[in-house]
Amino acid sequence: SGGVASGFLVADYGTTTKFYDGVDDLAANVKLQLNASGITAYGDNTTTYATFDSSGMTIVDNSVTAGTFTSGTVTLYGASSNDRVVINNTGMSVYTNNVLKASALDAGFTAYGDDVNTYATVTSTGLTIFEDSTDMANFGSTVRVGEDETDKSALRVASDGSMSIGVKDGTPKFSVSSAGVVSIEGNITITG
Repeated sequence: SGGVASGFLVADYGTTTKFYDGVDDLAANVKLQLNASGITAYGDNTTTYATFDSSGMTIVDNSVTAGTFTSGTVTLYGASSNDRVVINNTGMSVYTNNVLKASALDAGFTAYGDDVNTYATVTSTGLTIFEDSTDMANFGSTVRVGEDETDKSALRVASDGSMSIGVKDGTPKFSVSSAGVVSIEGNITITG
């Protein structure tokens, strides 16, 4: 047992050592608890605390885990564990409603739409946009707008400024060279 202030126990020494707030010596008045497994520091009540133990540090606010710091990984939580930011040795990931919404990793940045199959990614090769896992556009040293498929037409701009509309690996139906020469395969219909 420890000292008494204002008639209440201030500290209780043993295998688990507790320091009280001096207002009372009940469980609700413990402010610091130390034992072989770690340390717990309490805030305004027993549901708001920080724990330091072999797994790292955990911060809890009114029974909701607000953050964890473990083995090089920091996780910060919103209103629940479904809304969080995770920072680790590969970068940072942001989740809402337990769905990955953004990642800033060593290889680049990715922002997600309604699910992880609709996203835009920025890497050393440029910006690529996917819709439901389909590569819809790429902006880098060249530009492509439309699917990169042999059966679907897309607009392509080469690094020299030439432009074409056609399917992947096929002869374009419309092209403009870097010198401004226009080539068209097929018919032109003008109405008005």
